[in-house]
Order: sequence, then C-alpha cells, then structure tokens
Amino acid sequence: VYLNISLGSQAPWKTSTVPDNLNPTWGEDESHDFLVCSKEQLIFIEAYDEDSGSLDKDDFLGEACVTVAEVLLMRSKEKTFELELFRKEKKGSIKSSGCYVTLSLDLY
Repeated sequence: VYLNISLGSQAPWKTSTVPDNLNPTWGEDESHDFLVCSKEQLIFIEAYDEDSGSLDKDDFLGEACVTVAEVLLMRSKEKTFELELFRKEKKGSIKSSGCYVTLSLDLY
C-alpha cells in the first residue's frame, strides 16, 4: 500500500510502499513538507495497493479530500485524525471503500 498526497496545486508526494500489509504504518522518518497558503486549500489523498507485475495496474483503494481548515479544527482536539476513503462508482455515485487513513500532522 502507498499513498499519493497533495496540497492545493503542489505536486503529489508518494509515500514508500508497505508491502503485504492490511494496516500499513509509515514511520516518523517518512514525511514531506507542504507550503500552506490558505486555510481553504485542499489536502487530497489517494491510496493504492501496489501490484508487482509490470503489466498489472496498481489497485485503487480510495481517496479522501479535506481542507486545511478542517484539519486545523480536528487537530485542535487530537494530534491524529482519521479520514474515510471513498470510490466513484461506474454510475457516478460515490461510495465508501471501507478503508481509512489516519494522519498525523505537524504545523510550523
């Protein structure tokens, strides 16, 4: 499993892949700095299950989107917070993927 995380129009950052794990954890040594310009900026997260074959496409697990303002409100209560991942169905509806991402953020 790996994540693509982006903030606003900044290029996405890809985490390392945690193989063969249904509850992956990335250590504190794996982090990325983003420049926050506005509380209304969107943090966009996509989760994938990496496939090892060169012809296999990585499986899309789901995505989540939250504003910096929402993160600041959630973070005031706890240092970490959980986001539910969603997937778009073929008919255009949005459905929970049953997967969650727990984030920990440090703001400077």
